[in-house]
Amino acid sequence: MKTRPIGSERKTLSAIIRHGRRPVRRPATFTKQPDPGREIGRVAAAWGSRSSGRRSQTHVDALILSALAMLIDTHAHLYLDKFEDDLEAAVDRAREAGVTRILLPAIDVPSIHRALGLCERFDGLYAMAALHPTETKEAATTDFDAVAALCDDPNVVAVGESGLDYYWDRSFDDRQQEFLRLHIRLAMDRKLPIVFHNREAFDDLIRIVEEEWGDSKEMAGRRGVFHCFTGTPEEAARIARAGFVVGIGGIVTFKNAGLAECVRSIPLDRIVLETDAPWLAPAPHRGKRNEPAYVRLVAERLALEKGVSLEEVAEVTSRTAREIFGIG
Repeated sequence: MKTRPIGSERKTLSAIIRHGRRPVRRPATFTKQPDPGREIGRVAAAWGSRSSGRRSQTHVDALILSALAMLIDTHAHLYLDKFEDDLEAAVDRAREAGVTRILLPAIDVPSIHRALGLCERFDGLYAMAALHPTETKEAATTDFDAVAALCDDPNVVAVGESGLDYYWDRSFDDRQQEFLRLHIRLAMDRKLPIVFHNREAFDDLIRIVEEEWGDSKEMAGRRGVFHCFTGTPEEAARIARAGFVVGIGGIVTFKNAGLAECVRSIPLDRIVLETDAPWLAPAPHRGKRNEPAYVRLVAERLALEKGVSLEEVAEVTSRTAREIFGIG
């Protein structure tokens, strides 16, 4: 558990605001980091207890390699009430599944503070700061000012989740777009990646993204993530040209969703993994509460569709996430 008091973090924040600098983000791991040697021994022993003697060394090697695949969940709302009763257990289950980092996107100002509180409580957790597009209908200028100030906290590694949501209510599209542009400019000003929410709004979202970045080469290729991607190969290619990657979650495991076929055409280094916990749990947990441990199921399905190993999916997607978010 961390011992650094929250008050000392606030003093650091004041210094950042005065001098215009962000401290180097420290590498972090969960309090109980997986021990590769122990994992190998556990898997080999479990295999041996079940083995009929006919299984090949190749099968054993595959299990051992799977035990070493370390993953990053780039999108989980662990601060919500759905995790109130078993948060520590959920974090432990994530560790046991090989998830070494979890990123916490915000939906409003209070959620940023809750996410930062979890970052103080658990190593390996990182926060984002933004107003979710559905929150912008009632949001005030002071709310966005608070988001901007919180972006200076060293545990905030991205602006997110911002974006457009045309599914629930079309009465404030213009306001959503206004706040989207503010969030993009904030990310550009602070040199932070940005994470986008998109629901039935891709054309407007990508148009505004392209307009705001223009011909800038800043952070080219690593500008952020189009979270919960469910689009077409053509949309994925346009996202890549704009300098972003796509977040793939539990929907890739859903029958008839079409996403499994789509990811075959997306380069692996243009993908990061996510759960969007507590929502969109992958099969076989569909309809139940999602949690970061299940990102391994997403990785396994992605490996199957791409025809590569779980270890390659873990290595490439985690490297991309580390590069985008600047985490250890």
